[in-house]
Amino acid sequence: MKPLALLRSFGFMLLVLAANTSGAAAQSQPPALPAPLNLDIVGIKLGMPIKDALAAVKADNPGLSLTPQTLQLEGFAQPFVTTVMAQQAGVAGKDSEGLELQFTMPPARQVLWGVRRTYSYTKENMPSLENTLAALRKKYGPENIPADTDPRNLTKNITWIFDAQGRPVPSGEAKSLNMTCTNYLGTPFGGGAGIRNDLAGANPPPAQCIPLSMVTASVQASSGVIPGSIVVYNLILQLADGPIYRTSLEATRAIAIAAANNREHRQKQEVDKRGAPKI
Repeated sequence: MKPLALLRSFGFMLLVLAANTSGAAAQSQPPALPAPLNLDIVGIKLGMPIKDALAAVKADNPGLSLTPQTLQLEGFAQPFVTTVMAQQAGVAGKDSEGLELQFTMPPARQVLWGVRRTYSYTKENMPSLENTLAALRKKYGPENIPADTDPRNLTKNITWIFDAQGRPVPSGEAKSLNMTCTNYLGTPFGGGAGIRNDLAGANPPPAQCIPLSMVTASVQASSGVIPGSIVVYNLILQLADGPIYRTSLEATRAIAIAAANNREHRQKQEVDKRGAPKI
């Protein structure tokens, strides 16, 4: 059986914020999710149920519009939410913000496992690069993959990698893991293709990546906006709890595979019942 055949359809549903399951899904014992890391972006915390996470989004910025993205899988009676996009229409002279929230899938309890926030500043609100980096370190601790120290490079990418117990990975090990594992925790963001590929079993992650969680920050600055100052015009911050995501994904995938196998078995039985052709 080709794993990609498990995916029946994928689309947007504005009003669906929970899923009802039946058949194989309803009969399966929901997996216990690992405890989430105690991390957040603007109060949107890993491990939050969908309702609480969306309330936190509105508390951060009431002007954000919410668009849930859903997935329909064989073995599940109804589509379920995987992602919620929160966007703010651009207004001249005002900062703009966008959020992407990633949720675990049934049969597991649906909670936030990942969030990405993009914030663009107007000239009047641009913070200094120094203050921005200091604020990130105050919130998440010392990074284990530091930013490029070349003063000519004003885009600073910094990363925090945590092990299964929530402890920062040693710097030397973190650099090696970053090269191997960044794509694994990054591909589900930016649309549904990454999640679908993971469900289909395409590009399985290296074993050393599965226990990891990551925080990444891309701080984009300029020295040409305000003379004499290096200021940040765009900040992209992402949290991803790998153990929660993988535990949920494998349970969802198992139900979809079982449902597809059952369907194929029934189809074969129907074919076997047919009489031989007239010859």
